[in-house]
Amino acid sequence: MRSLGHGVAPVAGVKRLHLLGGSTVYNEECPDELTLAALLNKELNDGMTPSSTRVLNRGVKGARISERIGFLLQHQMIEPGDIVVCYFGANDSGWITPTGLDWQSQLALPWRLCRRICQIAHLEILSWIYEEKLERAMVRAISNSCAATYGRFSELREHLSRVGARGLFALQPTAFVSSSDRSDVQTAIVGTPARFREFIRRSYGQYRKLCSEELDFLDLSEVLDETETNVYLDWAHLNATGNRIVAQSIAALLKRDLSTLPNANL
Repeated sequence: MRSLGHGVAPVAGVKRLHLLGGSTVYNEECPDELTLAALLNKELNDGMTPSSTRVLNRGVKGARISERIGFLLQHQMIEPGDIVVCYFGANDSGWITPTGLDWQSQLALPWRLCRRICQIAHLEILSWIYEEKLERAMVRAISNSCAATYGRFSELREHLSRVGARGLFALQPTAFVSSSDRSDVQTAIVGTPARFREFIRRSYGQYRKLCSEELDFLDLSEVLDETETNVYLDWAHLNATGNRIVAQSIAALLKRDLSTLPNANL
């Protein structure tokens, strides 16, 4: 975690914001001052002297949001008055299994052999059967992942309510759900398999259905569509411009509600 070792302990008069996520939060592509966490910290403290909020970068490369929530809960890291922002989507669609394997590896061995035979022999009927099996496996993987993640959100909400903290669940932007025709979006689409893109799109639709009625849900999936500047480094990771736009969107929502949060550190 990029925040490990500094700024972790509560400070009197300063609210802590735990920004959870995977590599899009860890953000190794950007220098420290241009990560999403750093830019969100800047937005929340704009015009404030001294700073009233400290954003902690709790991103871990390759991590699913359910794992990051579990880490926070297991180590009892949430204090009264804290804010927890879960930045999720890219790693939480089911294509990464709990064991870290690709979802297709979960198919039974005979079906994986079937795939290989189809590739070699070009058997149309067998290919059709395999594709049907793969479709069902994809639907099942998405459904299971989204349901498990949403269950983890509910667990976190209950904990935050008990300790007097607040949470925000932000569905991150990706090139695969973007409607923009910018070159960065098109490059990301061209460079990835169609089934993988469909996997992400479907999971995002499922998350919207699960979370859309929740007051603490923020859908950022299309927040970058209107900008004319390229922001995607690949299908999920953003440059500093993209991070700034996302940070401004999260900060705009939080600024309306920060004053209502309890703060036991005062």
